[in-house]
Amino acid sequence: FIILKPNNKNFQNQILFSVINSPLFNILKHLFADKAKLETITDVLLCYYSSLEKHKKFTPESEEEEFPTSYLHVMIFLAQTYDYKGDTDTALRYIDRAIQHTPTYIDPYMVKSKIYKHAGDLEEAVHCG
Repeated sequence: FIILKPNNKNFQNQILFSVINSPLFNILKHLFADKAKLETITDVLLCYYSSLEKHKKFTPESEEEEFPTSYLHVMIFLAQTYDYKGDTDTALRYIDRAIQHTPTYIDPYMVKSKIYKHAGDLEEAVHCG
């Protein structure tokens, strides 16, 4: 579950992000109809991505390091988010990073196939993986 408090300057610290996995995108995508919510979620994910990359934590102030799968799932969620926005190149960059991070995990390959499908490249969508 995600609780957003965008009126706070440090809103990323006000988020309860207890479980992040690829089905989370499907749960939250109805919020994307509201551009402000879409941008807020994107900003939060980018903050998480940056912090996980540098500190292995959702925020630098966090006490414990996150599991490597947290970083993986943030990349997948970012790829899905940019795919939803129609930014295929950015979506592919994030999903390729996820595949490089954990090449044995099937979900990023399925997401990559969907990205190509949404971009109209059915040939490439079939050959992902």
